[in-house]
Amino acid sequence: MNWEAIGAVGEIVGAGAVVVSLVSLARQIRFNARTARSQALRTAIKEHQSYALLHLQPGIASLFRRGMHSFSALDADEKVQFNAYWVTQITSHFVIRDLYLTGELPKAEFEIFENDIVCCLLSPGLREWWSQVGHSYLTWGEYLNPLIMKWDGVKQPYTETFPHLAER
Repeated sequence: MNWEAIGAVGEIVGAGAVVVSLVSLARQIRFNARTARSQALRTAIKEHQSYALLHLQPGIASLFRRGMHSFSALDADEKVQFNAYWVTQITSHFVIRDLYLTGELPKAEFEIFENDIVCCLLSPGLREWWSQVGHSYLTWGEYLNPLIMKWDGVKQPYTETFPHLAER
């Protein structure tokens, strides 16, 4: 065997090794992407659940329900609690939105969370609250205000769609 033949065999073996490496790398990238999306969805769900768990605290469910109908009907301490609740909720939504914007959370899953925040913000008490505090959260307003305007009159607020949020 001459050196040219040995060189040709070496090139073929090298090319095969490159192909095997690329296939392996592609599989690893797909696996990592799936893992990242899965982790992002778990994070989004955990964020969403954390504010939902607040409803288990005594008095919070009543405060939430009454505030959704009329922010001005709450007393001063209840307004502070309601504000803290919704600042936490919207902050949680922005964590979820960041996961979507970075491509870690698929659009379909993000739209579920976005629909939830919109249907809340369309409720009369939350609109009243947002009209009073929204100017303090410029970045939020740039995102939420057009979203509210887009869905106003199209989507129903939760106060109209969930019987357990009806005024009593």
